[in-house]
Amino acid sequence: MIPDILEIIKTELTKGTTVEGHPFRLCAMATVGINHTARIRTVVLRDVDENLNLTFYTDKRTKKITHIRENKNVSLLFYHPGIRTQLRIEGFAMIEENESVIQDLWSKIHKDAQKDYTSAEAPGTKIGDPDFITHLEDEHYFTVIRVLSQKIDYFELKPKKHVRAAFSFEDGYKWNGTFLVP
Repeated sequence: MIPDILEIIKTELTKGTTVEGHPFRLCAMATVGINHTARIRTVVLRDVDENLNLTFYTDKRTKKITHIRENKNVSLLFYHPGIRTQLRIEGFAMIEENESVIQDLWSKIHKDAQKDYTSAEAPGTKIGDPDFITHLEDEHYFTVIRVLSQKIDYFELKPKKHVRAAFSFEDGYKWNGTFLVP
């Protein structure tokens, strides 16, 4: 049954990147900020690989980039109300440094969506009116965050009996899991 749960996790995360409106498209990402303060925000899941490493896009001027540079440990929280399942994933965040990889992904983003990464002012900057944000024409601040998943806590809220399982990525190539008391 543990392999079945791992397969459910893989399937649902993948659907988060391919099925419009899937609940796993969005998740909460927590980082450790200045003074060791937890910081959390919603991010969009862009890709999942065979080892359950996750990809997200962001503006390279965001605070989460600063936090990740200071402390690569992150936690992610996904919730699917339809199947009443929560996933908590812990891992190490890496900021993509390969400019050709960044440019390749940038070229695949729809032009309207590219505007999210071209504002003249950094995200979080105070402005007078949200209708008057200046966007750059030939410059962008797009970058990629990859989370190397290390631990997964799966929690399914069933009507009669909840199911909880923990998984850890071991030896750099396999997931091992066990059931837990919910």
